[in-house]
Amino acid sequence: MPPWEWRTSGSRVRLPIRMTLLKLDMVGKRSGGVSGEGRGSAGTSATAAQNRSLAPRPKDSRSAHGFPDNLGAGERGLQLAPPPLGCLNDPLENREDPRPMDAQHTPNRTERRRHPRAACDWPIEITLEEGSFGARLRDVSRAGVSFFLDRRIPEMTVLSMKIDLPPRSEMENPTPIQGSGVVVRCQPLSPRVDHYEIAVFLNDLSKENSRRLDAYVAREADVI
Repeated sequence: MPPWEWRTSGSRVRLPIRMTLLKLDMVGKRSGGVSGEGRGSAGTSATAAQNRSLAPRPKDSRSAHGFPDNLGAGERGLQLAPPPLGCLNDPLENREDPRPMDAQHTPNRTERRRHPRAACDWPIEITLEEGSFGARLRDVSRAGVSFFLDRRIPEMTVLSMKIDLPPRSEMENPTPIQGSGVVVRCQPLSPRVDHYEIAVFLNDLSKENSRRLDAYVAREADVI
């Protein structure tokens, strides 16, 4: 016989017992439903994760920070940080030059020709080990001369020269300027012409010849 049907004290005893049993029954049903729902949600999450792993990923479209848009937050954390914006705009200006400080500066055209030059279409005599050759001046300066010759002279060749500068007046007796120098440039005028433009650095010139050369350049100076 169930306890609620006991008739020891009438309805006052049966009602509290019945309510207690009903509460216990409701608590048991609620716990069973929660556990079932938990098992169902866990199974649904596992199935969804498996479907996501099997689904094909879209093409690698990257965001503004360089990360693929289809990566999760955890996967983005493994990526390298993007470079600073300044390096992207000026990639070369922001790099350190590995060369020594004395080798990083390359003189431009103005610095290479800091000495005034004067155009000079006059003859010049070149003396090499194999003999003397006539050439034609292009320009002169205190640092060197440039002339045209019908033969190639290798760079770093030491040669002697005699320059016939034009006189300042008819009363002046022209005296050739003599000295020696080193070939610093030899370039062909054209692939079809066997003539070369040769530049010589003057490393041996007397004071008198230097003064005369300076005077001529001062009269005819023009930075070429």
